[in-house]
Amino acid sequence: MSANRSGLAHFFAVVAVLFLLRIALAYIAVPVGVAPALSLLNTVLFLGLAIYGLYRAASHEWKPGLAIGLLLVGALAHAGGEITVSSLPDSGLAIVAVSAIAQAGILVWCLGLGALLSLGIKDKNMMVPVAIFLAGFDIYLVFNPSAPMFSFLRENPELVRRLLMAVPSANVDGAATGTVQNLAYIGPADLLFSATFFALMFRYGMRAKRTVQWLIPVLLAYLLIVIYLGPETAIGPFSLSMLPALVPIGLVVLLVNRKEFKMERQEVLASIGVAVLAVSLASYGVYRAATQPAGPAPPTEPSQMQGGQEPPGYQG
Repeated sequence: MSANRSGLAHFFAVVAVLFLLRIALAYIAVPVGVAPALSLLNTVLFLGLAIYGLYRAASHEWKPGLAIGLLLVGALAHAGGEITVSSLPDSGLAIVAVSAIAQAGILVWCLGLGALLSLGIKDKNMMVPVAIFLAGFDIYLVFNPSAPMFSFLRENPELVRRLLMAVPSANVDGAATGTVQNLAYIGPADLLFSATFFALMFRYGMRAKRTVQWLIPVLLAYLLIVIYLGPETAIGPFSLSMLPALVPIGLVVLLVNRKEFKMERQEVLASIGVAVLAVSLASYGVYRAATQPAGPAPPTEPSQMQGGQEPPGYQG
């Protein structure tokens, strides 16, 4: 598949649309009965458009300089926006706009870093062990209560919240204007590795379009489970309020593109070795979750859709 030079233009159009939506949602209050439907629509728009934007941008003919430039610009917008927010009032156009800039920065630096990582992968067959390892490692991090991630969550809840991409909920009648309530959070690793895999698929002429057609609905279903079932549902010791999103991302990439991988015996053996390591990590994380006290809840804010009673979900 040839490089699409309009890909970046589509990506920044998506960034601009999400930026304006975040600002609008701070000032639009809807009836309580409409809030659940609008919050569902927000979930579809923010996750769906983010993945679509990364997909379109990945079709660009990437060079290290451009990838590094976007990484730096996005990181500056993200970090600078979050630092500025801490010095602003709790509501008003200034904090809403700066917060929206910080959130836009997350998408930009994830794209830059994802594209940069893709340039270091010189063989499309390497996508197989990379996807397998990331899935296993993500399970380990999300479920293992002794993993460094949980300690970081426990000790720095506000900082963690600022590192994540937020999905806004609808403001209901009577809510203060000039504020944004967040319904759920998406880990930046999910965005940057999606960008990495898309960039590799375009470079090697793989099934990028078919992959995004599957990936968006799969991730939406995954996030809706976190939002709607997570706060009140557990399977044994495992809460559904946090789920490892690199698992469905890796599965979709590998299954949709399975016919594209032509691996030699040595590559197959190496992938099996990585799979054993990934399964070991995942199994250890699951074992620790089953035998140790649960880790802390992910960073939360009241959800307007749930009347401010339930915490939002986290897809990591």
